[in-house]
Amino acid sequence: MVGVGIVLHNLRIAQGDKELRPLMRGDLEQLRVWRNDQSKNEFIRPVGTITSEQQERWFESYCRRDDEVIFGVLRDGVLKGSVSLYNQDGRRAEFGRLMIGEDRGSGLGSFATWGCAQIAFSILNLDELHACVTVENTSALRIYVREGFLIEERRHNCEIGFDEFVIRLPRHRFELLAAGKGADRS
Repeated sequence: MVGVGIVLHNLRIAQGDKELRPLMRGDLEQLRVWRNDQSKNEFIRPVGTITSEQQERWFESYCRRDDEVIFGVLRDGVLKGSVSLYNQDGRRAEFGRLMIGEDRGSGLGSFATWGCAQIAFSILNLDELHACVTVENTSALRIYVREGFLIEERRHNCEIGFDEFVIRLPRHRFELLAAGKGADRS
C-alpha cells in the first residue's frame, strides 16, 4: 500500500510465540550478520559482503520508500529473521526476501509467509502477491506452495544465473485456504 508510512508502519501480527512486527534500526546488525553468512543466503541475490555503513545506508533508503514494508520475524520476542512486501504497485506486491537465521525448520518461514499474506490481504487490501524463488530452494518453495502460492512458470534469470519459479498468490485463493485451515495453525 503506497503511502503506508513504511518504517513508521505499525503493521504486526502474532500467533502464539511468533510475531511479525516492523523492522527496527536495532535489528540491522543481526540482519547484516545473517546476510553475510553464506550458509544462510545461498538462494538470495548475491551482493557481496555488507558493511555496517552499507546496512545503515540501505535502512535510510528503505525509510524513504513508499512501496515496501519490512517485518522482523520474532519468536518469544527475539529476532529470528525478516520478510518483506515490496514493489507494491496498485493492488499487487512482491513477497519475499524471507530470511530465517538459526531457527530454520522451526515453522517460522511458514508463519512469516502466512502472516505477510494475512496483512497484505486483510489490512493492505491487496489482490495478489507474487514472487520468484530459485528452483533449488526447495524448502522455501514447499512453504510457499503449502501456504497457497501457485507456480506459474519456470525461467532462467540471467541476472543471478539461476533458474527460478515465478509464483503468485491471489487473494481469493488465500482466503479459501485460510477458511479451510481455520484457527488450526501451528
